[in-house]
Amino acid sequence: MNIIPPNEYKAAIYLRLSRDEDTKQESNSITNQRQIVTNYANQQGYNIVDEYVDDGVSGVSFDRPGFQQMMGDITQGKINMVIVKDLSRLGREHIGTGQYIEQIFPRMGVRFIAMGENYDSLYDDEPSADMVPMINFLNELHAKQSSRKGRASKKLLAHTGKFQGNKAPHGYIKDPANKYHLLIDPEAAETIKFIFQLACDGLGYKAICRRLRDEGIPNPTAYTNIKDPDHHANSDYWKQPHDWHSSSVKTILHNPTYLGKIVSGRRTTRSFKDNQVISQPEEEWIVTDNMHEPIIDQRTWDLAHEKIKVRKRSDNQGAIQMFAGLVKCIDCGYALAYTKNGGKPYYQCSQYNVKGKDYCSSHYLRYDELYDVVLHDVRRRAKAAAEMDGYMLRRLRNEASGVLTKKLREAEKAFQTVDSRISELDTVIGRQYEDSALGRISCERFDSLLKKYEAEQAELKERHTAIKQELAEQQKRQSESEQFMEMIAAYKDITALNQSILNELIHSIEVGPIQKEDGIRRRSIRIRYRQFCYVEVCSTEDLFANWDESMWEDWRQIDQELLQAASVL
Repeated sequence: MNIIPPNEYKAAIYLRLSRDEDTKQESNSITNQRQIVTNYANQQGYNIVDEYVDDGVSGVSFDRPGFQQMMGDITQGKINMVIVKDLSRLGREHIGTGQYIEQIFPRMGVRFIAMGENYDSLYDDEPSADMVPMINFLNELHAKQSSRKGRASKKLLAHTGKFQGNKAPHGYIKDPANKYHLLIDPEAAETIKFIFQLACDGLGYKAICRRLRDEGIPNPTAYTNIKDPDHHANSDYWKQPHDWHSSSVKTILHNPTYLGKIVSGRRTTRSFKDNQVISQPEEEWIVTDNMHEPIIDQRTWDLAHEKIKVRKRSDNQGAIQMFAGLVKCIDCGYALAYTKNGGKPYYQCSQYNVKGKDYCSSHYLRYDELYDVVLHDVRRRAKAAAEMDGYMLRRLRNEASGVLTKKLREAEKAFQTVDSRISELDTVIGRQYEDSALGRISCERFDSLLKKYEAEQAELKERHTAIKQELAEQQKRQSESEQFMEMIAAYKDITALNQSILNELIHSIEVGPIQKEDGIRRRSIRIRYRQFCYVEVCSTEDLFANWDESMWEDWRQIDQELLQAASVL
């Protein structure tokens, strides 16, 4: 054995503390590790060349900055001894740790010392060295158990609706009194509302970014730095305060936190040994509602996402035409393509454009014609809603109440039937257990019957849930329809349309082909409003039974304007 004098060793002390470990345990702190290892090296007369630190880094991987720097210096011959407080500081992955101790270090001429286990590779033939593989295995087991406990703890917090992020989403701050709860940041929340409004207006991610830059609105990184100048001290991105990126806008528009929800489990790691982040399918997310004050209401969220799904096409000047995503062919269901001929904009069935007359007809419609019809119809419905709001709301509630009353009766009857059958099945299953225990029926027969009855029970419980959901949806639609009635009334005096109005009021516009009737060219244009199933109440003549002649005259004038606009198509 070639013995090197202690003072001729070029020693490195390696210190590591995992982020998952309890930093309150002083013996494992970086400061104490340094003191313990340094004192030992000095007592033994070893010459400490350098120290390498990985603070807050897990030991299940060797891809650590400090460790890799040390290995680089070993390769260059700067280090020939490594001292650690104990084996777990070197690593908590037993195969890799064993390879470094038994193969890599010896091959590179490095003496390795782990003080806690009294292990010294110079005396590897000693019986005490035989325990090293077992100690490495137990160190990995500790890491696995810690990871399992951490995941379980995070899952429990997720199910109770606790926010677990390191930083609150833009628009919120962490509650100083409760780090698991979010509070609205009023200034940043206005930016979030503005982004969603732009999306509702039909703007795409890049267009929203341009608008935010034009308005001089700081991006989330810059905003954070304004509030906390030291937060991004090492980043240059905040120094371009208005440089918004599409990914930031997309993240905001798809974050359910702004609805008052806490969504956990969207991402995870493959295992405690693999830190690669992977996305989880949406059905595995843990969602808890009403955990904090929302910034965006559900109607705005739904409208924004509906518009996001529709690909917007701009014209030659880069402007997005306001009917984008709304106009459909009444026959084939395809979108009507927007184009220009001689500088005049018009729409035409996109399937006809691509596949020809064997698949659909042209459905040619000038832009100005469509504009006039929609403007008149919006005013027509808005005027009725504004001037007969009380009567219409009563009618709406009566209509909805009738539907709800009928469904409630049906649901109550269904609930009674389902509950009765579930109770019967509980009794039947109990008897089957008894018959099986007493040997009256075979195990195979018991298993077959049990599967049958349990499947029926599961189906009945699903019916319970479906009925409840249907009732909740019906009540929601009634409430939203009443809001819609009040909202549309505000447009009774509008003189022009814009994209925001269209997206707020209209679900789709279905255009039929031109047909001649008594020498007059006519076409069917069906405007489907949001909440149209209730808005159609506005179109029935018996709704206006209590109108006096002056009201009817005013209504006929607006209605005639619509008919005249439609008759020229």
